[in-house]
Amino acid sequence: MKIALPAGLVDLAFPQPCLLCGDSLLMNRADPPLSRLPLCGECLRSLEPIRGRRCRVCSLPLISESEVCMRCRTSEFPFVSHQAIYSYSGAVRELITHYKFQSQRILADLFAARLAELLATAFPAYPLVPVPSRPKAVRKRGWDHVGLLAERLRKSYGVRVVSLLRRDNGRSQKTLDYRHRLTNLQGRIHWAHGRRSSKPPRRVVLLDDVFTTGATASECTRILLDHGVGEVQIVTLAVD
Repeated sequence: MKIALPAGLVDLAFPQPCLLCGDSLLMNRADPPLSRLPLCGECLRSLEPIRGRRCRVCSLPLISESEVCMRCRTSEFPFVSHQAIYSYSGAVRELITHYKFQSQRILADLFAARLAELLATAFPAYPLVPVPSRPKAVRKRGWDHVGLLAERLRKSYGVRVVSLLRRDNGRSQKTLDYRHRLTNLQGRIHWAHGRRSSKPPRRVVLLDDVFTTGATASECTRILLDHGVGEVQIVTLAVD
């Protein structure tokens, strides 16, 4: 007969390691409300958000430019601005990899908490539109990583979520450059069928995990604008 041990006893008998440094979490968990995370307090505090002046398009820190960095000046984007919480490197990149590809769904608690802070400060009361994932990727992973973030934000922080977009299958974006990413997405992002709302939101925040070239954000924005949304802002966990 199997005997189920209380969670506290299991933690004592088999202390969980931190995802980043590998140290035992027995005596070094993060403070509430994130104490359930598989991260020690030191590693959690080491996740530094982007600070200071940043490009309003890609969200990378500015050096001497005024509003738009040199990389983004040669491109046109249909969205108003983009804000990322982190740079996609080091510990942040490792955590997003754990989240997306190793089913560490509990990390959605951390990411949703950070996103909620940004949304409350920069875009209070804006409806949130999650970027749709490829159906093939969702089936392979078994869940929708951006959709889960949106659901956490809705349930825990009262963010209004409106799923206005759907996506067809196609090649993954991560191995393509900007030009080929745009081509790859053409005709694959659609206005969600069956939505009864006759009047779309005037302004929305589009949510994705990582901003690389802006191709996905641009194509999603184009569809939203074509269907009557007046203003689209972009928010992501990280910028590459």
